[in-house]
Amino acid sequence: MSDYINELDESLNQLFNVLKSHTTWKKIVLATNLTLDRPSLGILHVLLNQKTNIRLNDLAKILEIEAPYLSRKTKELEDMELIKRHQSDNDRREVYLEPTEKARKVVESFSLERKKNVAEALKNWSTVDQEEFSNLLKRFVKDIKEIK
Repeated sequence: MSDYINELDESLNQLFNVLKSHTTWKKIVLATNLTLDRPSLGILHVLLNQKTNIRLNDLAKILEIEAPYLSRKTKELEDMELIKRHQSDNDRREVYLEPTEKARKVVESFSLERKKNVAEALKNWSTVDQEEFSNLLKRFVKDIKEIK
C-alpha cells in the first residue's frame, strides 16, 4: 500500500475513534441536557427516517442486532416516551414502532450539537477548504458504498 493510503487509513481510524469516544458522547449529552445512549439514538434515527411505522423484527435486521436486545432498548425508549408500540390488527404478535414528536426533538438536539462540534473543528478553515473537504468526503462515502 502507498504511504498516502496508510496515512488516510490511520486518519480515518482516529476520526472514528474520536467520534464514537465516550468523551465526545458525554460532551453532546451534557450540552443537550438529555440522557440517551448511542444505541438508542441509532434506533431513533432509523425510525425517524422510515416512511412508515416499522416492525420490531425489521428494525433488528436493519440495525443488525438481536431482537431480544432491541426489544429491551425499545422498551426503554417507550418508557421515555420517545417511541410508541402498536400491535398489528392482523397479527397480534407483530409489533410496530413509531417515533414520537419528542423523539424528533431529541434527535434534532443531538444533531445540532454534533454540527456545532463540526463547525468548531472547522472554524479556522477557509470556506473553500470547508467546501472541498465536504465534497471529497461525500465522494469518498459514495465510492466506498459502491465497493462490492
